[in-house]
Amino acid sequence: ASYTRIQNNSFRGSSEIISGNWLILNLKPATMLTIYGIPNCDTVKKSLDWFSKHKIEFVFHNYKKEGITAIMLKDWMKQQDFTLIVNTKSATYKKLSPEDQAKCTKATSAVAVLQENTSLIKRPIVTKNGKIIAIGFDPTEYEKLF
Repeated sequence: ASYTRIQNNSFRGSSEIISGNWLILNLKPATMLTIYGIPNCDTVKKSLDWFSKHKIEFVFHNYKKEGITAIMLKDWMKQQDFTLIVNTKSATYKKLSPEDQAKCTKATSAVAVLQENTSLIKRPIVTKNGKIIAIGFDPTEYEKLF
């Protein structure tokens, strides 16, 4: 299971664990925002800074450390057109084999490629209660949404 420190120093996780002096027990509130991305992405950094500046609590899900499940990707693709989730303009996409690039043209085959290459997922993706609220960072849209 994976646990992520959030702004108020609480944690989230899917099972209990004793770590140092902490007992961690599924402490993620149902209404908590989750921001999915990678920490070295400039757009993700801007998004995280925006939420912090506006004192909006969130959980950060780091694809590089925590990965992403096929179930979650499929759910996202039911909520949004998969072309909004696959970043075909990224350097990672351009480095893919022609076969893997072709797989990214269909939602059903894109899932496995995205799991193996999480940098292909557009960032950040912001969810609340499992529903996508925003893809990418636009401060004007964030002001309206949050």
